[in-house]
Amino acid sequence: MALKEKREREREEAASSSNKNDNENENEKDTPSKTQQNKTFSSSLSKFFGSGNAKPLFLFLGHLATILCSIAYILPLFGFQASYRFYRLCLQSVVATSVVKLHARNGFPPVSGIGFSKEALAMFFERMKNWFTPVQLSTDFHYMFVAMAVSSHPPFTIALAPFTCLALYHAITYMASSPAITKTFVWKKLLHKVFDALRNAQKEALVFNAAMEIGLFFSVVVRLFTRMRSIMLVFMIFNTLKMRYKSPESSYYHRMVWGHIDARFVQPYLIRFVPQLQQPLAYIQQFFLR
Repeated sequence: MALKEKREREREEAASSSNKNDNENENEKDTPSKTQQNKTFSSSLSKFFGSGNAKPLFLFLGHLATILCSIAYILPLFGFQASYRFYRLCLQSVVATSVVKLHARNGFPPVSGIGFSKEALAMFFERMKNWFTPVQLSTDFHYMFVAMAVSSHPPFTIALAPFTCLALYHAITYMASSPAITKTFVWKKLLHKVFDALRNAQKEALVFNAAMEIGLFFSVVVRLFTRMRSIMLVFMIFNTLKMRYKSPESSYYHRMVWGHIDARFVQPYLIRFVPQLQQPLAYIQQFFLR
């Protein structure tokens, strides 16, 4: 009897061990299939954004979302609480489209092959510097930075003006380059006239964007005297204006707007009636141009 019980226990242990091995083999078979699914998903996603038609379509939808969310925020047809959500969605669409355009123009940051030796770190920082130099001069980086900076603060309506204006130009340009849209009745009767009017007023739109960007800085400064103050936000917007002033894409228009401010307000009124501000303003100007 003891011998039979011993044999039965050995058989049960052998059967349980074989079941465990079978389960492990099944898990090992399932694991490669899951990794293959992840690889195929990531590869299909990269192919989608890397294709010639998908990326412009994504940018068009992003710019269209910026325009519609901006209108829904300014005209609170769905209530003030929903209006604030549209404000946040507008900023998020600006960040998303800016990231896609920066990737299309400059690619990903060169973070591969990082070492911990002095030579490897020096080479890594040199590659990052070469990659970031053209990025920090682009309008897409500036708008992404501003959208992220103001997103955690109470709404700035003036901040949406340059985003919406730029999105309108990009969206109408995409529509003009699409044969499926230009053949429609709505394009021939209405949108074609809008496209011609925007194309003829492109310089005025760039000056308007520069004025709104500078106006955002003064709005942030005014908020310093309220409970919604943020010194860090003032510093961030000020440095963004410095980058916009030196950027080849916006330097001409920012210089024009600052020249109008100096000629029409600072010199005839501020310096005339408060001459003590001349020296502090000179220091601020030197720091701004440095």
